[in-house]
Amino acid sequence: MGHVRGLRRCAGQLVALLAFAGCASPGVAPDGDGACTPGAACNSGNPGDCAAGHIACITGKPSCVPDVSEQACYGGEPETAHRGTCHPGTQSCIGKVGMCMGLQLPVAEDCYNNLDDDCDGHVNNGCPTGLSIGATDPLVARGGTGGGVVGSMCPDGSLVTGVQVQLSANSVNPGYVISVQPSCAKPALVRNATSYTIALTPADAPPAMGGSDAARAGYSHVVCAGSGVTFANGAQGSTTTSGRTVIESVGIDCADVTLSLDSDNKLVMSYAHDAMSSGSASVQVNGAVWNDTCAAGEVLVGFQGRTGSQMDQIQGICAPLTAKY
Repeated sequence: MGHVRGLRRCAGQLVALLAFAGCASPGVAPDGDGACTPGAACNSGNPGDCAAGHIACITGKPSCVPDVSEQACYGGEPETAHRGTCHPGTQSCIGKVGMCMGLQLPVAEDCYNNLDDDCDGHVNNGCPTGLSIGATDPLVARGGTGGGVVGSMCPDGSLVTGVQVQLSANSVNPGYVISVQPSCAKPALVRNATSYTIALTPADAPPAMGGSDAARAGYSHVVCAGSGVTFANGAQGSTTTSGRTVIESVGIDCADVTLSLDSDNKLVMSYAHDAMSSGSASVQVNGAVWNDTCAAGEVLVGFQGRTGSQMDQIQGICAPLTAKY
């Protein structure tokens, strides 16, 4: 008798456990002959995936046991659920639907991890991929109107990093500019582990623009050489007049550039004036001084002007430096 009472006590505990789990049969009746057939499909009364169940016989009576105790859950657009870094989570559905645990929804792209964070099927879309130099934007033309039209422009896709100026003499006053030739480099966007920078690869220098006095001695080279990535974003110099207005000195403004990403992963280029590298080449500066800076986001890409026997007129040529996506 003790053994029988023990079996009845265990059966009662099992029934109680199933009822606690939300598995009690919603009115499932036994077979017509009074027998209970286990395994038949039934509705457990639980929400979602936990509704489907099967008959279990407890002390000869049917009870509906749920086939699963949790279900998948996802709050994003269905097409993103198994794409990129996105995946569903799981939630309990016994008695009531529980919290969704372990899911990963789309987030803004992280441009440094080579993953599809926004789960649209594209890795690092919307992140910067390169640099482009746009249409030219001339600065003010400085000097006189004598001579003929000349130019000295960096190759397509490159910018000015320095300038070599040929002067009428090394130390004889008065002096003036004979020719101008920029040094050029092609900028390339470099993605590091947590930041972007620009690499400059030297490009072929264009032919100098000069006057007929080009055989005169006296050279001076102004180079952008800041602590970081530095290139020219302006032109400077002076003009002098003695019966004819000519260019007395020529130079460049240099800027150190730093890069960052905004909240939309757009590349922001910040320019800081490099006073140590900026300057002009001259024998002396007695005339009118000028300093012309490119517009925001622009860089110097060459020079145009007019020459006769010397440099009559000069104007810096700028162009926007922008990111490609």
